[in-house]
Amino acid sequence: MRFISFLLLMASSGMVNAQLFTKVTDSPLSTIKGDSRSVNWVDVNRDGFVDCFISNGPQAGQNNMLYINDTNGNFTAVADDPIVMDVMPSDGATFADIDNDGDLDGFVVNWYNKNNLAYINDGSGKFTQVLDGIWVNHFGYSETAAFGDYDNDGLVDLYVTNSAGTKKNFIQEHRRQQHGIGDRYFSGDRFIFLQECKLVRYRQRW
Repeated sequence: MRFISFLLLMASSGMVNAQLFTKVTDSPLSTIKGDSRSVNWVDVNRDGFVDCFISNGPQAGQNNMLYINDTNGNFTAVADDPIVMDVMPSDGATFADIDNDGDLDGFVVNWYNKNNLAYINDGSGKFTQVLDGIWVNHFGYSETAAFGDYDNDGLVDLYVTNSAGTKKNFIQEHRRQQHGIGDRYFSGDRFIFLQECKLVRYRQRW
């Protein structure tokens, strides 16, 4: 009986210390509908507060969504920036400082044999779409992408997965072009359909 009481005490203590969540029903984050695929919490305007990027991916295409945090936890939808005007079947997205200027740029992958999308941040949360380079002219069925400096040269590289079609997974190496990625392209010798990828550092290697 003492043992059972001790277990109950531990369980109740854990419940007291657990975080409680309240559903938000009056924010654009929860009221604007979309065929959503992924969410990125990222500080795009460098004000110290995370903003929210959501990718949408129906076959017919749909604009992605970017919401700016007003520093009080209230979000406003961005309506007039290239990063939310793509009308593509997007899946995953990832952000990193592609051009080494101190802010976070974006890369969005698309399915249904569509090109992927890259966006350069001007530092204030305004984006310009990159139109040149194989990394944005690679028709495929891409699911996810991950940035990481796999060759340890101080510049972020990009790994992109495909989960269908005839395109292999590939790495784009950053070798100091203006927009960074796209100088060199590597793909595997086998078709391995992947839906998710992560790049991690292990013993000074990626």
